[in-house]
Amino acid sequence: MAAQPKNGVDAKVDGDLCRVSGVIDFDTAPSLMSIVAEHIESEKSVTVDFSAVTHANSAALALLLEWKTHATKHDCAFNHQYLPESIRQLSEICQVSELI
Repeated sequence: MAAQPKNGVDAKVDGDLCRVSGVIDFDTAPSLMSIVAEHIESEKSVTVDFSAVTHANSAALALLLEWKTHATKHDCAFNHQYLPESIRQLSEICQVSELI
């Protein structure tokens, strides 16, 4: 399953893996939220792969926190891989790295 939310971002779902590519910002975050949330609701485990993300701002961190909360509510194990360095650093500055 592939989805084109908008503005140069793409989300492809394959089993429990969701590959996100392009730019994650305030314009694209709402569409990505919906796509991954639906995936969380239908799986017992979801991993979001950020390896093809070209730019991410604080909206990506907000998405991660929301996806994690949504997964907990739906009894779904949530993981991520290849998190952009900018988001890792932002999570440390905001003191939420242990939450993601």
